[in-house]
Amino acid sequence: TVANEQSIVMNVNNLGPGELTMMKRVYPGGLNMINYSNVRMFVHGEGYENRGDAELVMRFGTDLTNNYYEYRQPISPSDPEYPYSTEPLSDLSNAERNMEAEEVWLYDENSMNILLRAFNELKQLRDQQGGDQSELYTCSNCGNLLQNAPPGAEISSRGNPSLDRVGEIGMGIQNPYDPQNPDNGGIASLDGSFWFNELRVSGFDNQSGWAANAKAEVQLADFASVNANFNRETDGFGALDSRLG
Repeated sequence: TVANEQSIVMNVNNLGPGELTMMKRVYPGGLNMINYSNVRMFVHGEGYENRGDAELVMRFGTDLTNNYYEYRQPISPSDPEYPYSTEPLSDLSNAERNMEAEEVWLYDENSMNILLRAFNELKQLRDQQGGDQSELYTCSNCGNLLQNAPPGAEISSRGNPSLDRVGEIGMGIQNPYDPQNPDNGGIASLDGSFWFNELRVSGFDNQSGWAANAKAEVQLADFASVNANFNRETDGFGALDSRLG
């Protein structure tokens, strides 16, 4: 069934307020993403109750500590009572497959779609405002930089990252609960299972600038486990094309 979709799976247990668990892929020669328009990924969550209980966190940078761009979004959990078919996918009609896929991935709420030029624009905005590069800068009113992103998405920048020399990409889950502001939602201890599928860049442009003049998608995969309860990696996540960019 679609519920058995092959993905990278991250399970978290007793993730406390503000805690982040992350895995990463290192690119020793650097990854050039500057000619692509978007980064996309399908995301699934289960085992907890509310959208505000868990956040996806993505980082792209020279490193993931001092020089990186960050994207985050809440993750809606799928309905644990949904009656998935027990039949093989090949026996399901297209309509049945689409219904199950919608329930698993909740496309409108959970699909990650980052407009890459937003990162550069965010960094320029920070520098214009005289922001401290050593601090994580988040734009509180930048809806124009989050076109096509799901509700609640945010972008941030720290240090001096560059999309033409990405040394590391990280993905993880954070518990956004703040004990000082409990009315903002969340839970003190997060347990859940999260699937990441088809991390990819799209909209290749071999000319200067950001206009995407040809359709292209390149898979980014082979993530290593770093500070994560990383249970399973299957072949559904794709393989890295080291010639990206």
